[in-house]
Amino acid sequence: MCIRDRFCPIVLSDNITRVKKVVALSECTILLCMTSPNNKAELYSFGADCAALGQDKQLSDQYARLAYSEDIEFKDVVGYGKTAAGITTVGELYVWGSLEKFGSLETAKEEAGKLLKVKLPDNNVALSVSIGEEHMLILTESRTTKKRLVLGFGANSYNQLGVNDVGATKSVLTFFEDRYPYLIAAGYKCSFVACGKKGKAVSYTHLTLPTNREV
Repeated sequence: MCIRDRFCPIVLSDNITRVKKVVALSECTILLCMTSPNNKAELYSFGADCAALGQDKQLSDQYARLAYSEDIEFKDVVGYGKTAAGITTVGELYVWGSLEKFGSLETAKEEAGKLLKVKLPDNNVALSVSIGEEHMLILTESRTTKKRLVLGFGANSYNQLGVNDVGATKSVLTFFEDRYPYLIAAGYKCSFVACGKKGKAVSYTHLTLPTNREV
């Protein structure tokens, strides 16, 4: 039993060999775990928020594997508030939880349990994803040309999607195609993109700020 204001042990099942990553959301927690006997990465969750749990019901302090196909293997997971996203080993992107703020985000018709597969530009794979208060950034790379894109979805009230139209709900930032973006971060109402050529130590950061502010 947990005691308030103290750390409490979580007893994991014997097939979990290592916890790779912990994502703490507003009402639940997601674990990316290595499992035996196949040394496969799996997603588990526990908490009180049904949607972000990726489960069929609220689990309270019980933890369980998210509801998705055994054929899918995740290599990373991120989250913010009541929204989570995961990237698979083959570069597919799945989202789950509260998605109302990201209404322009296109998902495939078929569902993988409680997880929704995001439609990416043709022949592109997802490299990373970042979730902010009201917007989401996705970094993709072409399988053939290796050019990279930064995609934005959600609110643009502070130009956090990188376009001047505050009414925009999505963006494809081709500006970064030849600048080799390698790191993205969606903040409260701002976005960061770090760029640099392969093999170079030098990079720069692009910051979107409200139009009435100066850097």
